[in-house]
Amino acid sequence: MKIKSQLIYILLFFSGYTVFAQGTDGQNKKEETQSQIDPTNIVIEKNKELSVPKASKIFVTADESEADKKDLKVNYTIPQLEIKQLPALIPIRPLKISPEKIEKLYGNFIKAGFGNYSTPYLKVLINNKRNNNLIVGGSFLHNSSGKGPEPYGKNAAFGNTDLELNAKYMDNGYQVGGKFIGSTDTYHYYGYNPSLEVDKKDIKQNYNNLGLQVDFGSYQEKKDFNFNLKAKANRFNSKFDDVETQVGLEGHADWNVNDEQNLQVDFELWHSKLKDNFRSDTRNLFQFTPSYYFHWNDFRIRAGVTVAYEDDTLADNQKDLRFFPVVFAEYDLKEMISVYAGISGGVDKQTYQNYVSENPYLGTGLDIRQQIKTFELDGGIRGQNQNYAYSVGFRAGSYLNMGFYKNSDADTSRFEIVYNNDAVAVFNFYANGRYQFNENGNVQISMDVFNYGLDELLGAWHKPTYKFDLVAQYNLFDKVHLGLGAYYLGQIETINPASDTIAKLDNIFDVNAQISYLFSPRFSAFIEGYNLLNKDYQRYLNYSNKKVQVLAGLTYSF
Repeated sequence: MKIKSQLIYILLFFSGYTVFAQGTDGQNKKEETQSQIDPTNIVIEKNKELSVPKASKIFVTADESEADKKDLKVNYTIPQLEIKQLPALIPIRPLKISPEKIEKLYGNFIKAGFGNYSTPYLKVLINNKRNNNLIVGGSFLHNSSGKGPEPYGKNAAFGNTDLELNAKYMDNGYQVGGKFIGSTDTYHYYGYNPSLEVDKKDIKQNYNNLGLQVDFGSYQEKKDFNFNLKAKANRFNSKFDDVETQVGLEGHADWNVNDEQNLQVDFELWHSKLKDNFRSDTRNLFQFTPSYYFHWNDFRIRAGVTVAYEDDTLADNQKDLRFFPVVFAEYDLKEMISVYAGISGGVDKQTYQNYVSENPYLGTGLDIRQQIKTFELDGGIRGQNQNYAYSVGFRAGSYLNMGFYKNSDADTSRFEIVYNNDAVAVFNFYANGRYQFNENGNVQISMDVFNYGLDELLGAWHKPTYKFDLVAQYNLFDKVHLGLGAYYLGQIETINPASDTIAKLDNIFDVNAQISYLFSPRFSAFIEGYNLLNKDYQRYLNYSNKKVQVLAGLTYSF
């Protein structure tokens, strides 16, 4: 009986193992079958009956074995797992990024050279180093020639010396600054007949200028309100006791209503006095221009009015209150290209100093009047992108008291200012452009054509009909800097007082160039040439220009 019982247990043991193995094997096969499904047709028979044969019953009860009677002792002790010590970690130092070095700023600069015609040149710039709030600087310039064009030589010498000191303090969105200007210029009236013997001292002219300016305003353009005020005082005099003093106040303010609207106000107030050996006259000028700016999609417009008041004792004590329209509109045809048109007017302040800066060979006791721009139309097209910018358009206007230069009948080497009786009609066609080759080079070109409508005067004396300017520069390998310039003035006419006939001056075409070599970022050498075509021309009647001029020297930053 025991033997049978043992056989039964053995059979049950192996049969359980077999079932388990079959189940495992079947599961593996099932997974393989699922992963590889054979596309066969499966037929389902609805009427087929499944039958299982009756199992044989075993009626013999198995006896309990001795092994079943023994207590089964289970050990629940968890053995300790020995973990070996990890190797020591090597400390990793964080990588330190070296702060970017601030490029050293050289606030001071000196340029010195010497050229033919006994020409010394010196330019000095001095400024403080980096400062978040304060800017202090100054400049000095001396340029002179001991000789002039032949046959005048030393009698055509000239000299120019300028000094400027400036300072500005900025903090919390506001700025206050000041500027002092001083200059002295020496010329000689060498426009005489070269066959005459003339003492250099008798034809010497000297101009002196002293100016002071104080300004206060805001400098953050993102503010809703910005303003700037400038107070100016100036004294300009000549060797022949022509003295002009000016005191003025200029201002600008704008309010940003929103991103599309802006209000703007500009004004100027001047009191000036001109004194010579024969007179002492004063004049006052006040101009006030409020305007409104509106931007809508591709359309922009500014509209306003200029109110001007003047009492000019230099022009028969006239006292006038005038109103001028100020309208400017612009429309974007497409990105970076727009058309524009406008009309404006006002009083263009004219001073003795301004006329001398344009023509230093003026005489004494001049008739200086305020120029009144009755109206000026301006229209054209312009565009720009990263590499170029251009504009092409016209101006047409009417101007009262436009001044022209004429040789004096008493001394043909000196000029006087003459005016047309009525307003002068001026038409100006202009075109200008700039092209940037790359970060190292660019070229700029401008062209103007003028036409003057006159009644009393027979011509626009000493004003060119055609004007052309070209400036190009290139930086080669950050070592060689090249520059080229040229200008053209054509169809200049004047009246010859000796013959009382119209004289046509030769067209002026002047080419200049410069080259500098940088030995280091602080030290360089340069050579400059002017009138390289060696042309003998006259900008003003009887005043020949110097021919080829060469200037060479060194520059140093510190």
